[in-house]
Amino acid sequence: MGLVFALEPDLRRSQPEQLVLRSQKKRFTLGGTLLFIGGVLFTMYLAASPLFKMLWNEGTWFDKTLTGFFYVMLSSFIPAAIFCWFFEEVAIISKNPISNLYSIETCNKFFGFRWAIHKADGIQLNDLEAVNVRQSRNMAAIRAERQGKKDRYSTQGHWLLELKSSAQPLVVEKRAKKPEIDLLKAQIDAYFLGTESTLPS
Repeated sequence: MGLVFALEPDLRRSQPEQLVLRSQKKRFTLGGTLLFIGGVLFTMYLAASPLFKMLWNEGTWFDKTLTGFFYVMLSSFIPAAIFCWFFEEVAIISKNPISNLYSIETCNKFFGFRWAIHKADGIQLNDLEAVNVRQSRNMAAIRAERQGKKDRYSTQGHWLLELKSSAQPLVVEKRAKKPEIDLLKAQIDAYFLGTESTLPS
């Protein structure tokens, strides 16, 4: 979900030897947008409810399928908004002050329930690197390659901030553009190495 809900440093929940990265901003905006669209569609439904009732009660199987699809879509906006508001991805990077090595824990959370928990211990910050997943190129990149010209919407795969030293690859974050991964890596380095130029205020 990192491509939709980007991880950002949460300095309020962090401690001197521990940096908390959370998906914070976009999920609230997206949830509110979904709720607004759902409200607009519900208003339109109220105006056309006699027609929908007639299609459901007297229509053919196609009319009933179309009406049922609209009902399902209309009822899905509230659960989708709730999911956006209360779902979050979390990555916690902790420093051991004695060994100067780090540990990373990543997980997904929804109403306090945690799953997809991954951990790695005894690592260094240099073990985090940007990795490009080439097979995930989008259609704009394929079209730009065919036409022989650049497209500002093209992405050459998904970029991952990945722990290269782990026995099993641990993905901290996914982004569509490498500069976003580089910025997140710089923010992590800045937090633990003492420079504040790349940290959010």
